[in-house]
Amino acid sequence: MLGSIALTWDANHGTPLRAAVYASATAGPVLELDLGNVVYGPVAPSDLQATFPTSATVVDLGSVEHLTTTHGPSASGLGAVAAAAVFSVVSPDRLAGLARSDFSLRDGTVIARYGNGVDTVVLIERKTVPESGRGFLDNLPTVTVGGRTAHELRTALGTALIWNTGGVTYVLTGSLPPAALESALPAVG
Repeated sequence: MLGSIALTWDANHGTPLRAAVYASATAGPVLELDLGNVVYGPVAPSDLQATFPTSATVVDLGSVEHLTTTHGPSASGLGAVAAAAVFSVVSPDRLAGLARSDFSLRDGTVIARYGNGVDTVVLIERKTVPESGRGFLDNLPTVTVGGRTAHELRTALGTALIWNTGGVTYVLTGSLPPAALESALPAVG
């Protein structure tokens, strides 16, 4: 579904000015960052000060080291991942016509990659965390294939399916048309 990527930069300063991602089925960019009115020179310290509304809630996320620290077992390979996971891993050998190319566990999350390159499909498995109230998934449409119902996020660049079964949350995503990813849904869980 990825058509092309366009990059533009200021050759004199080596500064990227525009990045655009095009889907194969659209004429205009589906994702674009375009910088205009770029001025080179020193930046005043006052320009780097952020101001927040008085009603804003501040949450301290800790240091960068805290955010990158592993919390739980890590493993790679089917046997090691299945042994270390706290739930039954269901990653099939093939998904959406692609062979499994990578398999790992990090921070309680199993990540299986199928295929390589742009057409890679990723299956993520994680123990379900109970939510209180409405979650963001409730805003997404649902699709049912082979008796399995999932929330579906469609974009011009790909599709994501998200569902919970037996205490495990699954995310199946890839740069594929919705029908191609939906056809893989019954093979998981």
